[in-house]
Amino acid sequence: MSTHSGKELEIEVESYNATEMNQKTNDREVDTIVIGDYILSRIDIKYVGPKAPQNTENSSE
Repeated sequence: MSTHSGKELEIEVESYNATEMNQKTNDREVDTIVIGDYILSRIDIKYVGPKAPQNTENSSE
């Protein structure tokens, strides 16, 4: 995830629901959002999404 204040964070969560996160970040009644072990200002959140899968193939052939 990245923030408008310039932080880049990698946060592990048990589950991720893009629709739910979108609703929270656009809800003007919400001041802070908890993601994993972090409490973030709703208006500081710039991008939240799943980490791109790492290519773990071994090319030993």
